[in-house]
Amino acid sequence: MRLFPWLIMLGLGAILRDDGPHATPGEAPAVEFAGCGAVHAGPVCELSESAEINVWAEVPEGAIVDAWLDGRRIAMRDQRESSGGVQFRLRLSGAARKLVITIEKDGERARFRLPLRPRAPVPVIEEAVRLHKSGQVDAATRLLEGALDESPDPAMRARLLSRLARIALGRGEIPKTITRLQEAIRLHRAAGRISDEAEDGMTLAYTHIFHGRDFAAARSALNAVSLLEPSYPEGRALAAYYAALLAIETGDFRRSLSLLRLSSERAERLGITKLRLTVMQLQADVLRRMGRVREAEALLAHALEALPSSTEACQRASLLNDVGYNAILSVQSGTRSVPKLDGAFSALGQALDLYAQGGPCPTPRRRANVLVNLALASLYRGATEEARDFVARARDTFPAADARMKTEWTDIEGRIHLAEGHLDRALKAYDELAELAVEPEGRFIAALGRARALAALGQWDAGAEEYARAHALLADRSLLVPLSEGRGAFFGWFEESAREHVDLLLDRDPRAALEVARRARRQMLAALQWSDRLERSDGAARARWEDALSAYRNGRLSMAAEALDDWKLPSDEWARVTSARRAREQQLLAVLDEALASLGLAGEGEDDVALPSPGEGELVLAYFPVRAGLAGFALTRDGVAARRLGPVDTSAPPEALAAAMFAPFEDQIRRARRIRVVSHGTLERIDVHALPWKDGPLLAHAPVVYGVDIPVRGEGSVDPQAPREGEALVVGDPRGDLPAARREAEMVALQLGPRGFRVRELYSQQAAHGALREALEGGRVALFHYAGHGLFGGRDGWESALPLAGGGTFSVSDVLSLARAPRHVVLSGCDTGRTEAGVPVEGLGLGQAFIVAGSASVVATARPVEDDLAEAVMTSFYRALGSDASKSGDAANQLREAVLHAARERRGSDWASFRVLVP
Repeated sequence: MRLFPWLIMLGLGAILRDDGPHATPGEAPAVEFAGCGAVHAGPVCELSESAEINVWAEVPEGAIVDAWLDGRRIAMRDQRESSGGVQFRLRLSGAARKLVITIEKDGERARFRLPLRPRAPVPVIEEAVRLHKSGQVDAATRLLEGALDESPDPAMRARLLSRLARIALGRGEIPKTITRLQEAIRLHRAAGRISDEAEDGMTLAYTHIFHGRDFAAARSALNAVSLLEPSYPEGRALAAYYAALLAIETGDFRRSLSLLRLSSERAERLGITKLRLTVMQLQADVLRRMGRVREAEALLAHALEALPSSTEACQRASLLNDVGYNAILSVQSGTRSVPKLDGAFSALGQALDLYAQGGPCPTPRRRANVLVNLALASLYRGATEEARDFVARARDTFPAADARMKTEWTDIEGRIHLAEGHLDRALKAYDELAELAVEPEGRFIAALGRARALAALGQWDAGAEEYARAHALLADRSLLVPLSEGRGAFFGWFEESAREHVDLLLDRDPRAALEVARRARRQMLAALQWSDRLERSDGAARARWEDALSAYRNGRLSMAAEALDDWKLPSDEWARVTSARRAREQQLLAVLDEALASLGLAGEGEDDVALPSPGEGELVLAYFPVRAGLAGFALTRDGVAARRLGPVDTSAPPEALAAAMFAPFEDQIRRARRIRVVSHGTLERIDVHALPWKDGPLLAHAPVVYGVDIPVRGEGSVDPQAPREGEALVVGDPRGDLPAARREAEMVALQLGPRGFRVRELYSQQAAHGALREALEGGRVALFHYAGHGLFGGRDGWESALPLAGGGTFSVSDVLSLARAPRHVVLSGCDTGRTEAGVPVEGLGLGQAFIVAGSASVVATARPVEDDLAEAVMTSFYRALGSDASKSGDAANQLREAVLHAARERRGSDWASFRVLVP
């Protein structure tokens, strides 16, 4: 974009003579403004005390933008590109009456006109604000109420009521706040004060959200504000923020993140620094709730650093409170050591001083919130008496607390009782919390607290029921975390409850303990299975999903076709086009995500939904963390054995890991003809099949597979010896840059043909997105072999993909959207079975996506692999294939032979990176 600043500066002092009539709506340029003291109907901008406004204008390539004040061109300060346009600041004269923004291109000029009005201060309100900020709340109230009694002017009465409502809100006088805001809004509307009506409407929504928990009333207030947005651009940014608050409090992380991004973009576009920093705080809060504590910490640190020195005390105090609270939660999540709590106490102490009576921001409600956070910090350092004192001070500071704050301090009181061994008191506290909680998070905390108290009281069955209730609340709430936004981290945030539940059952009912562990582990991927849930959904949800799925598939096909011509574009145009295409893809995924969430968790917990059970001669080795280390399970058709393994260092040498994980189950391993490994997420980095057993790796003793552990309909597990259909799809070297992959694919095709497979081959430019989808869905593919690059990326692995011709890809979401999946899949590329590190549930990668979509087995790699090793392993793999398709051996046996051969012939190679995944 060319802004021609030199042209603008040379024209200073010129007069806009060709003012002409108002442009028609179709001709008017897109211009937004912020910083008016008030916006009246029209819109008309009443100037602020500084007489400065920020302006954003959409400027086409090659166009010239100018600003004119009462017909004379004025300087546009601090120009910069923003959101496809130009942002700048204007210093206006207090006596000016009209601002015109012109955008000229190719001899045509479009105009945006903004009438101006001089500032109209109200001395009584300014004095009341000064008194309020100095802590003289009663004096401010008396001054405003006296002026209200004396003023007959509706517009003045509206402004007085608006200020009184905010004082009442700070005091917790909610009915009075709502009444005054509603009357002020009515009077603002009659007077045409659009900005005041909108801001009071948003304050009314805030009051309903946090004090009345009346979400319907809050939504109604925000809907009324939306009608004002076209005349009040600044209000559009604010309204998105308040709508995000509502979404957060109703547990809708998906919508809240979208709205916060929108608010941030609008604030950035208009240069509203205060709002942009406030949005960052709220984004950090959402990230915290989703378990992304480190990201929240980084965001808050950035906001604190960017805080202008002129920032109001209340905003600084709010940010410090958030910084301190996030530091506490870092301790809870295990990402920080307890001594780091000193930083939390420092930040919270500063916030407490700012909120103190007589301080620069005397707000009892917010001061009480800081005291509750200090109580939580004290609890984490084991100072229960100190924590109790902080809670008592919070209660005294703000007795009219809302339900959310009461939930927080009741939880802390329950924790104090648990820590001190007063179990009956703890149970009573969590009973109260269960009655008090009005949102899913509060109900989860209540159920978890009750579970802990009941377990400590020795009421095992009742405790287990409460743990199960907590898990159910968590599973439902997880659907509100958008795909690709950290659903795995969300489960990790609440992982402690699953550990405690397993620990409670481990010595009393090992089979039930294993069931809880496995269900907790696979809950993220189970929520992605849509076919069974679709059968149980209502008509509206089904139609929504089918429409979203169709839109996604068609959109991806369209974008893949467009990408084939990207090579013709110059580099700057290529960057713009591909960026826009990624944004479109994210929009398609968002629609698909919402539709999938609308299907709910239908079928979960039903009798015919069971986790895969062991086959004849099969041993399931499962590992899951408990309170003190690791629990191990050995499941066969004859029963389950469970052992407490104690702390296990995953970075220990293979011999030490084998001793810890295998020794307790030596008899079961010795008898096993096939082993299925089911590991907790953080243990999945361990190549269990390569750990030493007797005189060689475990794999030398028996075939080893890795269970994704998603539900299977009906009894039993997938039979690896089941007859295969004879259709195979082979894709090789789709980008044309891996000769070894091309040789491998040609070898695979030659091996499959004589064994009864009908082989379809796609090489180089043939292997485009549309061709691959058509081949996968057009028939019933028994075997799909891909030889090429593999990409792993994105949060929870959502950006993982198989690279295809023409710069296209076949992504995780493309796999999950398949109408049918190949029965057996071989992904011979780097990272095709990799999942995100540190996620405590079964993660998502390309191989796991095919299992979720319905494949019976997937051969994939946990890490990058060398081209020649992949070619060698795959050559051996297909040589192990039976003589005809209907009697062939299963993938586990084939891969076993192939990698053991590689281990012998290629000493030092990473043969252990190859794995077989099964449901």
